[in-house]
Amino acid sequence: MPSDIRCACRADVAAITELLTDAIAPLPPTAYAVPNPADRHRVLAAVLRMEVEFAIDEGVVDVIDYGPIGDESDVRLHLAGQGAGDGPAAVALWWPRTEPLAELLGIPDYDHRLNEAAGPYADRFRELSTLRDKYRPTASHDELAYLAVTRAYRRRGLARRLLAQHTRRDEAVYVNVCDLAAVELFQRRGYTIREAVSLPTGREQWGPVVGLPRKGQTLFWSMWRPADDMT
Repeated sequence: MPSDIRCACRADVAAITELLTDAIAPLPPTAYAVPNPADRHRVLAAVLRMEVEFAIDEGVVDVIDYGPIGDESDVRLHLAGQGAGDGPAAVALWWPRTEPLAELLGIPDYDHRLNEAAGPYADRFRELSTLRDKYRPTASHDELAYLAVTRAYRRRGLARRLLAQHTRRDEAVYVNVCDLAAVELFQRRGYTIREAVSLPTGREQWGPVVGLPRKGQTLFWSMWRPADDMT
């Protein structure tokens, strides 16, 4: 396994939250959850921090830190200061899923904390969670909750390495993917699309989203890789 991948610790919470927030804020589900752009980054960061803190304690959070990552171009990138910094440049957050997210997380006062973090948008986050659970397989599996790479380090294979770090051939894996390039990445690794999940009937349409079909109606693609038959 790659030696530069490590398990995240509590000291990484702020950096991981910021990395995830920057990566997720432009995506359709976030625009749906927090339709006011002025509130989006702040609200999303507050919600994500709650999940990251729990995942570091109870789930699996793998990170790759800033710095040289294996070839000369990466060394030059680091030395030039393009995205250079301390802490994670890429993160994958996993947890086992056999029940709905709110029940699984077991965060004390989860609903109260979500209300505090998301304010008037809390019910929209709950609605997205319900949508994700609607298409979830009933078989025991791991869920890749978040996979993100800071902008300067993208297209350098970090996402593939983080997937390989955790994924074993005898595990079933479920993931929700928000853009077509990511869909193709997972398809190359044996995942299939279960459902293209659209906005709930009767809710607002938030207009065109670059890179997505049907003028932004698709929020995410539910994808699944079943466990291999080991018998």
